Amino acid sequence: MEERSTPIQKCSYKDSLLTGPGLGNDHEPESLMEDDEPNPEDKWYKDDEDGVNGETPFNPCPEIPVSKEEFEEWCKPWKNALMVKVLGKRVTFAFMEQRLRRDWEGKGKIHVIDMNRDYFLVHFSDEEDYTHALMEGPWMVAGHYLIVQRWRPFFLSGHTEARKIAA
Repeated sequence: MEERSTPIQKCSYKDSLLTGPGLGNDHEPESLMEDDEPNPEDKWYKDDEDGVNGETPFNPCPEIPVSKEEFEEWCKPWKNALMVKVLGKRVTFAFMEQRLRRDWEGKGKIHVIDMNRDYFLVHFSDEEDYTHALMEGPWMVAGHYLIVQRWRPFFLSGHTEARKIAA
């Protein structure tokens, strides 16, 4: 006698999860998905195309209104910071931090942060060290001049790039 094997039914990944071991095959996967009321936890990512219920669609980049006083308070810690870039050469963070600590750390400490577009943000704990770094240049690292500028809000949002400086 020939034994006939039962054909294996192919199902979707979702169905295999909903009817896997321990769930039983008599389970209706569609019954889980079709509720009269939507799950409130799912509401944050669903687009409300028709504007039903007066709700606006999810905005991944909302605008948050901030008063001028709040903004100035947030910027205050960065007033003693400089934006620094090596003109014509890319250098590593570790190399730049070591050189800036050697040349600019005096009475206080400096904190160096690696930024976009080969810039480094240098925050000074001492006002005299800040003034020294800003005014006593020109500075050179690995035979290349440093572009040293005061920090300002939205510094890296512009597309202007210095290609030469007066020395």
